[in-house]
Amino acid sequence: MKILRYYILALALAFFSFQSARAQSYGITDLHKFMQLHADTTFLLTHESGWLLPPKYWLISKKGDTTTAYIYEVPYKTNILMPNSIRRTLNKINGFNPMDKVEVNKFFRAFRMPAKYKGKIWKMLMNEKPWQIADDKVDGYGCPPRKNRSEISDGGTAKLDLITSKEIKTLSFYAPGFYEKECPGRKGRQSILRIERLFEDLFSVNN
Repeated sequence: MKILRYYILALALAFFSFQSARAQSYGITDLHKFMQLHADTTFLLTHESGWLLPPKYWLISKKGDTTTAYIYEVPYKTNILMPNSIRRTLNKINGFNPMDKVEVNKFFRAFRMPAKYKGKIWKMLMNEKPWQIADDKVDGYGCPPRKNRSEISDGGTAKLDLITSKEIKTLSFYAPGFYEKECPGRKGRQSILRIERLFEDLFSVNN
């Protein structure tokens, strides 16, 4: 019985160590490198958490005078009632293994730009001066210490990758919405929240 408990404990530790190590962070992927090769500039927004969820990327990219939106999204397992044999087949076709690479495949597609953003979205993004945004690496994580201040441990991280032909710069903010309420005023955090809202509104349209 004691051996069984040790075995269960070892499995649990291995799982949480794996989960923590992954932290749902895929880093610079083949998709990043593809956009670096085929576009002048790309803004890629993603949210990372400690959960092993499929990756999802929102991209707004420019090549010459052409601005295009793209999405990389893995379909979630559906709860629609169906025979198990069909469900297994659909999951096999559309599923994603956390150990798989993020690359240019069936999950990557162009996204129709909503009319209200056509010809405007690029200027709206550039108004935030993204290359000058100070992220958590510059301003520090969270808020300055204070007695009775609220903290969060499962808020997730907003990451904005600035991709050009010469470099890929990553801006990283942990739980920016939560900490902007706790200690408002950081310019970089406010900028990423405005950019998040732009992306969320643009990509919320059924395509």
